[in-house]
Amino acid sequence: MRIESLLSLVLLGSLVPGCENSGGGGSGGGGDDGELGDYRPFVGDWEQLESLQLPFADDGSYAISTLRIGGTLVGDNFANRGDVVVLYDAEPGEMVIETRKFTHAVSREEAEKDFARLRLWLADAPFDSPPRVPDLGDSSCENGMWREGCGIRVWYDGLIQPARSGMDLLVHLPPDFLAQLDITTEDIAVDDDYRRRGDVCLWNAPAGAQVDLEQGEVLLKMADDLSATPTCGAEDIAACDVAEWSTDCPCFAKGHAPSSVTIEGTKSDIAVSLPASTFTNVTLESREGFRLEGDNCVARIDGLGADLEPIDEEWKERGVIASRGSVNGALSISAFSDECGPVQHVESPDRFVADGEGDLDSRRGDITVCDGCIQNASCDDFLRDGLILANGR
Repeated sequence: MRIESLLSLVLLGSLVPGCENSGGGGSGGGGDDGELGDYRPFVGDWEQLESLQLPFADDGSYAISTLRIGGTLVGDNFANRGDVVVLYDAEPGEMVIETRKFTHAVSREEAEKDFARLRLWLADAPFDSPPRVPDLGDSSCENGMWREGCGIRVWYDGLIQPARSGMDLLVHLPPDFLAQLDITTEDIAVDDDYRRRGDVCLWNAPAGAQVDLEQGEVLLKMADDLSATPTCGAEDIAACDVAEWSTDCPCFAKGHAPSSVTIEGTKSDIAVSLPASTFTNVTLESREGFRLEGDNCVARIDGLGADLEPIDEEWKERGVIASRGSVNGALSISAFSDECGPVQHVESPDRFVADGEGDLDSRRGDITVCDGCIQNASCDDFLRDGLILANGR
């Protein structure tokens, strides 16, 4: 959750639904510009890149199967350590990326020096083991047409990225962009008085995602017209329904497969909203759900009419929603939190108190999959206030 004040930003000629106030939130941390003071956090303004073109296949679909966003530290560099937001609100064939940089410094002038060296790296191989000095020339993915294998990472132009620096990432994609997302972020927890958690929000997602984070929160709102197998045509889906999704039914024979959502948090609250009509196979677990003090974390499938497995532990839930045959044809949702317990966090420079402990969320590790229980109106709302669920989680 982010408490920073976010200013309105006009994107692609109009305000976008789902994250209406994505811009702004200027540099924080107190003190006059350029004046030396205590070492403290600063956050920059949202910066928007030029829109990037997405390639189409011959059948009119996008010629991209996977999009990677974010990453953890590699060789003392390449860590975004921030929020990742994906909105499906861009124009057809376009992707728009925004960034918001943050660091610790003794003055805004010093913070701006870090900001100037924090850059996006839009690249393909070797995305997982990047070179110390990445290629930013004509062969990089930000030149010309985006291509399969390209991803979005943060890079610091120096030998070692400062341990308290990174970027929040906001990516706008077209509503019919069906590539699987692979999202990774991490926290800043170097100091007890400034533990900045990386949150993830996807809004109106039409397909699957893999999300890995630490002690932040996750909100994944699936599209209202979500299909378990979005790349397969309606007639072939109907034929597979009749065949109870046998391995030789048309969708599988033509290389289509149901989407999958996998979320792995270290100590995270997770919420996924999807239509109750979507054929879905759900597995949820807060792995350290039982706690001696009795404040157990809860995993639940809520308001979806699921056929639930009989499980006694309230921190585990498994079930099938809208079953109509073999689960081979179901959207797969798996969400896990390794731990259950309190989390301290400071989400904004305005909330920072030197030698303090930050704000306290008394319990993280709850997981919910539901239809209509999420009360957040946008990703901005979620980042500002945290998860708001009708069931009170």
